[in-house]
Amino acid sequence: MLSPSRRRRRAVGLSLAMAAMSVVVLAGCAPGGSDPGAPQRRSVNTRLADEPITIKLYTETNYTLYEELAHEFQRQHPNVTFEITKERYDVLLQNAPRLMASDNPPDLVRLDVQTDQVKDNLLLDLDPYADAYGWDRFPPTQLAPLRVSESGQRGEGSLYGYGINHSVTGVYFNKELARQIGMNEPPATMGEFEELLQAARDAGLLPIMQANAAGEANMTYQAILNQLLDRQTVEDWIYNVPGATIDVPESVAAARRLQEWAEKGYLNSDANSVDYTSMVGRFAAGEGLFMFLGNWQAAALDSEMEGNVGFFLFPPEDAGRPAIAMSTPGSLVIPAKAENPDAAAYFLNWTLTNSTARQTVADVGGSVPGGDPGRPLPDVAPGSVTEQTQEAFQDVAEGDGAIGFLTNATPGMFQNTLAPQLQLLIGGRTSPEEFAAKLQADYEEDLAS
Repeated sequence: MLSPSRRRRRAVGLSLAMAAMSVVVLAGCAPGGSDPGAPQRRSVNTRLADEPITIKLYTETNYTLYEELAHEFQRQHPNVTFEITKERYDVLLQNAPRLMASDNPPDLVRLDVQTDQVKDNLLLDLDPYADAYGWDRFPPTQLAPLRVSESGQRGEGSLYGYGINHSVTGVYFNKELARQIGMNEPPATMGEFEELLQAARDAGLLPIMQANAAGEANMTYQAILNQLLDRQTVEDWIYNVPGATIDVPESVAAARRLQEWAEKGYLNSDANSVDYTSMVGRFAAGEGLFMFLGNWQAAALDSEMEGNVGFFLFPPEDAGRPAIAMSTPGSLVIPAKAENPDAAAYFLNWTLTNSTARQTVADVGGSVPGGDPGRPLPDVAPGSVTEQTQEAFQDVAEGDGAIGFLTNATPGMFQNTLAPQLQLLIGGRTSPEEFAAKLQADYEEDLAS
């Protein structure tokens, strides 16, 4: 837990009071131009127009934050209407490239930046807006996951996404069930965590409520992997550093551990047929001591399990090691062919500069808003699980333990590789060695295509 001094709200830094302005900037040529490699000058307007505007938002069904932000923006700006389309995230990933390339693309898409989207000229380069709005005040680590260079290197180059909220992943636990097995504090090591799994099993409780119908167990697998494999190796693989590999003994060991948990009955037997929504609903109803998930679910669990839910970062193999957890910006992108890019960018900037919007990020998203670190943090209820996830985020950030998601390593890694391979692994139909080898083989094939 954070000390009282760390809980103090940060002083407000310089305000971003931008005068209505239109600046001419150097930007990459839009799709369809005669020379895609040649820059052209275009106007970036930071003033929201007075006439009626419709912003088309394409987002995911399991996360309502962006929808709630859109509603609040409409309330503050009555001339703006949001047209919102929602789909399950794995379906969104499949459909987004086609929609962004169409003649009627969305203006905003909930999407993590991928190199193929940049290569195919589907995303708008946001550097001109970053210059106009002063996003250079953001910590570089907030923007790095959203950058892609001209050579296709992720983590550097131009900015193609905007991170509104910052995730942190860990383990939720049911306090009442924890008391039944004598769990008085979070485990300090993976060994202690596994002792709790067995204690729950011996007490007739389900140790872990797990979904995996669409590859949701990727968070459980990577939580284990993060503690066994050095952080740089994982990051190099996610960011496509030449020569990076995940077909190593530590990846095999992580897969074996997850498979053994399934074999020992630590996961619900129907995990491979349970979807995200059902997992969360069953956990909230009291089924399962633990659930691997991120802070985006904290606000809802505070409401559904008031006072009976806690959160901790997944522990290391050895006590005392710094916390390592998946923690990335939840990003929105503007398609290159968007009809209203200026209005979309205005909305993005509003999400992290407007006090009500920042509070919404905490209240609905259960997460820490990004942006200028000089701005005050939103208020959260003392003792809530949202407070615990925010403290966990600060612990990870201060210890430089944030790491990306394996699912974002290549465009097809989540749907085409991790999801089906995790089904096979948990179902006992592939070996840990085959699992790690398949991840690497598909990764190399994706990068070569």
